[in-house]
Amino acid sequence: MELDTQDRRLTNMLQAEFPLVEEPFAAMGGRLGLGAANVVTRIASLKAVGIVRWISGVFDPWKIGYRTTLGAMRVPPDRLDAAAGVISAHPGVSHNYARCHEYNLWFTLSVPREQSLEVAVQVLAQLAQPIETLNLPAVRVFKRRVFVNMMADLESRRSTIGVEEREEGMPDSRLEPLSEQDRRLIRLLQTDLPLRERPFAELGKDAGMSAVEVLGSIQQLLDRGIMRRYGASIGHRKAGLVANALSCWDIAEAKVVEAGRRVAQFNAVSHCYERRRDPRWPYNLFAMIHGRSRAECDAVAEKIAKDIDIPHYVLLYSGVEYKKEKVPYFENLN
Repeated sequence: MELDTQDRRLTNMLQAEFPLVEEPFAAMGGRLGLGAANVVTRIASLKAVGIVRWISGVFDPWKIGYRTTLGAMRVPPDRLDAAAGVISAHPGVSHNYARCHEYNLWFTLSVPREQSLEVAVQVLAQLAQPIETLNLPAVRVFKRRVFVNMMADLESRRSTIGVEEREEGMPDSRLEPLSEQDRRLIRLLQTDLPLRERPFAELGKDAGMSAVEVLGSIQQLLDRGIMRRYGASIGHRKAGLVANALSCWDIAEAKVVEAGRRVAQFNAVSHCYERRRDPRWPYNLFAMIHGRSRAECDAVAEKIAKDIDIPHYVLLYSGVEYKKEKVPYFENLN
């Protein structure tokens, strides 16, 4: 799909500046000099080709009582597709990729906090039968924000957009209790927004909520930090970022916080975490680098290496995308 300037501006707005008003498409059209119907038509086209995946609330897993981890498996190549199918079948798996490495299957897993992440990973390993399995839960989040700037090259320009440092694994006692109403709202607001003139009224219809009530609920969840943002999820590859690499860095414990903060400021980095080490995988800082080619990702990694003064790292490029979906919070994840 050839995108004109209006498509690109619209895609940026959908990600980072979605209007929380009763007629958001009219509001976006007003800023773009387009009619609301034209905006809806353009979004429908962007969704049809996979540039826009969905428009919904994006929630903080820890604050709604979920634990997450990054898993990796070493699977014989002739069994990779079968093992990936087993992993993708778990509803708590949101991302599942083949990567170019001995550890060739990487996935993210979320489970409710009353369940054990370790047990969940073990069960997946029993089903998938890999040679080895790594369980790499986050220790600290430095950045967790996917923003594909459709109006400029990512390059390695520095930015604080989406930087949200937070220590993971904090005691459950620090979690704000969620009411059943909170859970109902999360289930509602994680669904894809209808492409209608008054989409929030349409979204709330089955729940018996008006557009004003839906919008008030979104704002309340944003204010409490339970919802991180409301907007579009973008398909990186369809948007032109056809290469992505999981970069892994071995950082001294005394320097990992400073290094993580610096890496998080690179625009080409969407996610940056400190993760628990494993004797078989000694890296503790992980950053997702996106680019329009492997050469572009390589160049960003080289600039990061110079910036944090760590010359040795590994880049795990993605191959097959087996799964990329939202986790259905407060639905059956067994």
